[in-house]
Order: sequence, then structure tokens, then C-alpha cells
Amino acid sequence: DLTRWDTSNATTFDGMFWNCTNLTSINMSGLNASKVTSLYALFYMCKSATSINLSNMDISAVTDMRFTFSHCESLTDLNLTNCKALNVDNMNNMFSSVYALEYIDLSSFDVSNAQTLSQVFYGCTSLKKVNLSTFNTQNAITMSQMFQNCTSLESLYLPRFSSASLNSASGDYMFQNCTSLSRIIFGPDFTNLSGRGMFSGDTSLKAIVTKREISSASDAVTLGTASSIMLNTSSKQTTFYVPTEESKTYYLNATNYSSVFGSDYVVEVDVLMERGDDTSYVIGTSPSDNRGASANYLASSIKTVTFVDDI
Repeated sequence: DLTRWDTSNATTFDGMFWNCTNLTSINMSGLNASKVTSLYALFYMCKSATSINLSNMDISAVTDMRFTFSHCESLTDLNLTNCKALNVDNMNNMFSSVYALEYIDLSSFDVSNAQTLSQVFYGCTSLKKVNLSTFNTQNAITMSQMFQNCTSLESLYLPRFSSASLNSASGDYMFQNCTSLSRIIFGPDFTNLSGRGMFSGDTSLKAIVTKREISSASDAVTLGTASSIMLNTSSKQTTFYVPTEESKTYYLNATNYSSVFGSDYVVEVDVLMERGDDTSYVIGTSPSDNRGASANYLASSIKTVTFVDDI
């Protein structure tokens, strides 16, 4: 328990608990870290830690969170409530190989200045849900391998993700081997789905949704070929959902959409219900269907769908 520490003049917490392999619980709640600029590898290799509490901790000046929790392999309880991160620039491998954690809530993080988001959740094999509802990635240069090998991740809701600053290889293997991932919902500013191997191994993926409404084919989300993004379209199990019927027409005329999905698998969304803090959605048929609006029905042949809270 470090809650009584006076850290008001500290400028770095780099590697503070590096390789403390027998440490099981850490409470830093409420620490004044307002002058700290780096949490690089703060808990790196704390393999036995099951609980870490950083709630109400002022990390508003922190820019470097590389490897902060990497290889906390037994971690099941992470409290980041009101942990305000306002200036983070680099989150490379922040949670990589955190094998036991099932839920991460980063809704208190402002990542609008972040440039490096590669491998943030790499190998989080038990992670089922992550709250990234406030993540504005407008300055991110790379998101390569961001969710790679998150084999338990069920859905992703990324309403504020932006690809405005991404470089050409920035989305490579971004969702690779997310074998339980059934749906991804993108906001209107994520416009690049061309990363090499972006969807490789995503054997459960039923729906890719964009909120980007377009009035010409040139405004469509950039889509790579099936072989480059490694989206398995042979079984026709993945449907691409768009906001309107008009948008559907333009998407089908955009490069690669007809060849990757086909005309029957680019579908307009009938209704989209959402909650700002929700990270999981059920895809169902329209309310007129006798299964009801909340039916967990992922058939790719339906023409209209409703997204309903899973909570």
C-alpha cells in the first residue's frame, strides 16, 4: 500500500516495480503524480500481481506508458477509475501479455495526442471486453498489432477511432488472430481497412460496421484486397454494414468491395442504438421480425439489422 507516499515532486516512475515477480497486490490510489512524465515499464514482469489499483491517480503529465503493465501475467483486477491520462504519446505494448485480465476500462484516458498505439493489447488472451469509447486516435501514426492474439475478445466498439494520421503500414495485423471476435463497429473517421493481414485468423468475424456515410465512391473507407487483409470471404460469413441505402450503392462501386464482400454482403443498417459506455452489441433483425429486436441473430443474409445493448 503506497497511498501515503509523497510523490508530489517525482518526475518519473520508470521501472519502479520491474521484475518484482513475487509482488501480488499494489495500491497506488490517489497518488499525486502530477509531475511524472513517464510510467515506462512501471509494473513490467510483475508476474504474480493479481490486483493493481491506480484509481484517482493524477497522471495528467505522463507521455510515456510503454510496457506499463506488460507481462503482469496473473493480473485479474485493474482499477483505473478516474485515472486521468491527458497527454499520453506512446502506449506501445502497454498491456502486452497480460494473460488473465478479462476487462479493461480506459474511458478516462485522453489519447488524442498519442502517436504510437502498436501492440497495446498484444497477447491479452483472456480479454473479453475493452472500453475504448473515448479513444480519439486522430494523431496515431501506427496501430499495428494493436489487438493481435486477443483470442477471447468478443466485440469492439471504436466510435472515435480515426485513421487521419496513420502511415501505410499502420494497421498491419491490427486484429490478427482475434479468434472469438464477432463484430467491430467503427466511427465515421476510421477510413482505412487496408492493413496487411489486418483480419488474419479472425474465424468468428460476422460483422464489420462503419458509421461513415458517403455520397461518392471516392469517399468510401479504403479497403484492401481479400488476400492482403486476409479476410476469409470464402464462406461468406462476414457482412459489411453501412449507414444508409445510398451509402451502400457507393460502397459497392468503391475499390474492392464487390470482390471482397459481394453485393449481398454490403448491407444498410436499419437502426443503430448505442450507449456511450457500451463496448458490446448484439446484432439482430429489425423489430418487425418475430425474433424481436434483441435477438442474437447474426445471419448474413438479412437486409436490415438492429444493434441493441448487450448489457
